[in-house]
Amino acid sequence: MPVPELRVDEKLILRNEPISRGGGKPHLVAELHRSGGEKVWVCSRFPNGLTESEYKRTLADNRVAKRWGWQQRVRNAGVFARGSVRHRDTRRSRCTVGTRSG
Repeated sequence: MPVPELRVDEKLILRNEPISRGGGKPHLVAELHRSGGEKVWVCSRFPNGLTESEYKRTLADNRVAKRWGWQQRVRNAGVFARGSVRHRDTRRSRCTVGTRSG
């Protein structure tokens, strides 16, 4: 849903940011702003993410877990996107105004 009146501080805009619904290959959004949500740690074994306490417990319980290529992401955030949206399996799409998802 377009939100043309949305104003976001430039410092809070993420560039070429990956987004996904979990488990699949992410889309890359040219410009994205997240609002709220829960910080989680993701890797190929946990694509939907672990909370900070689950992540620390996993690292403590499994010595090789620290080599699983973890990245910090935000789950269940309000997302506002602008610009191109790319996915390696499909053509590029374009959002011409700020768009809200979620």
